[in-house]
Amino acid sequence: MSFWSQLAQERELRGVSLQEVAERTKISRATLELMEAGDPDHLPARVYLLGYLRSYAEAVGLDAADVVLRYEEQALRCGENGESTSDDESCEPNKKKLPPLLWVAIGVLLTAGAALVLLLSGS
Repeated sequence: MSFWSQLAQERELRGVSLQEVAERTKISRATLELMEAGDPDHLPARVYLLGYLRSYAEAVGLDAADVVLRYEEQALRCGENGESTSDDESCEPNKKKLPPLLWVAIGVLLTAGAALVLLLSGS
């Protein structure tokens, strides 16, 4: 489970809604959703993120220093952009991945389409 998933789970276990966190912290709900998604392409700059994490933790009832420390450990392990330097799945953002068979199907369709274009353009 990723750092970001753990944050969302801790919030949910405490019965705190994302809207409540937004109201308590004055951080927009959209930003909070991006944080919980953990997509490195959409996270705020590190300096803001650390402040947001402290505020989030306090609003949810977590130890702010512990949350920041866990984030820093994850950032060291996975890199600032969230890309894993190992096979550690906790580094992956909370995005749904396409199954490998779907990639094969897409490749086959693209190849067939290219062949059809070449066949038709030759006549």
